[in-house]
Amino acid sequence: MTRREHTTTRMANAWSHAAWVEIAATLACSTTGAKHLVEVGEALRKRLPKTRAASAAGEIDYAKAWRLATATDGFSQSATDDAETAALGFAHRCAPAAFANAVDEVLMRNAPDEYAELRKDSSGRGR
Repeated sequence: MTRREHTTTRMANAWSHAAWVEIAATLACSTTGAKHLVEVGEALRKRLPKTRAASAAGEIDYAKAWRLATATDGFSQSATDDAETAALGFAHRCAPAAFANAVDEVLMRNAPDEYAELRKDSSGRGR
C-alpha cells in the first residue's frame, strides 16, 4: 500500500458515525445515501476525471456516473480509463440499466482477467 493510499484509508476510517449523520442531515438524505454520494464523489475525483468533467458540464447524469464508478471499482487505472473513455462515448444513447450492461461488456472485453478475478472475489463474499 502506498503512503497516499494509507493516508486515504486512514482518513476514511476516521469518519465517525456522527460525521455521516451530519452530512446526511445537510444533504437531506439517509446516512447510507450520504456514504454513497461521498463514495461516488471520491471515485470521480480520484479515478474518473473525464466523468467528473462530463458531470459538471451536464453531459452525464448522476445515475450513469454512479454506475460507472461502481462498475470500475477494483479495476486497474488502465482498465478504468479505457472503460471511462468508451462509456462517455455511448452514455448519451443509453438508459442507466443499458449503460451498466454496456460498461460491463467493455470491462469484460478490455480486462477479462481482472473482470474474472473481481467476479470470483465478489461471489466468494456472497454478493
